[in-house]
Amino acid sequence: MKSMTGYGRGDCSQDGFKVTVEVSSVNRKQAEISVNLPREMEILEGQIREAVNQVVARGRLTVRGGGHDKNGNNGGEDERSEHRSGHGMPP
Repeated sequence: MKSMTGYGRGDCSQDGFKVTVEVSSVNRKQAEISVNLPREMEILEGQIREAVNQVVARGRLTVRGGGHDKNGNNGGEDERSEHRSGHGMPP
């Protein structure tokens, strides 16, 4: 990344599941990385941090991710409520 201020968004679909990732950054002297994921995807936080640290030396970055299956079930707050009532994706 050449500039420390920016925004990007990407989508990937595979095996009936679509993942969306947004990254925003602002200028900072040190690297500060914030990763926001749905509970169902929190296991990926360490891998995401490691990947970002390999390409970013400084700046404040916010990485947001989410996903949904072909039925529209997502990994956000609404999905957590559905899971509690016995529907949706497993934790």
